[in-house]
Amino acid sequence: MNPVNWFEIPAKDINESKAFYEYVFDIEMQVTEMGPLTMAWFPFDHEKPGCAGTLVEAESYNPSHDGSTVYFSVDDVAPVFQSDNKLHNWLSLCNRRRYADID
Repeated sequence: MNPVNWFEIPAKDINESKAFYEYVFDIEMQVTEMGPLTMAWFPFDHEKPGCAGTLVEAESYNPSHDGSTVYFSVDDVAPVFQSDNKLHNWLSLCNRRRYADID
């Protein structure tokens, strides 16, 4: 199983970003409008390993040094959070670091 399920890469100029990724990966990307979002889709084949994702241009999607959004997939995450104290402590530490600058 590939645990990465979905990713979104924010773009200020969807056409410029699309041209960059098409050139780098020698692919073709399809652009669609979904409400306030303009999305350019990376190719995806359900018969092959890997995950799907898009470039996204919208007011609420801002490219930054903070990175992209990646979505992971698991069969059932509840047991992991219930039984793994180390994971719980690690996530708590990450959240404290992430929000330490917020007053």
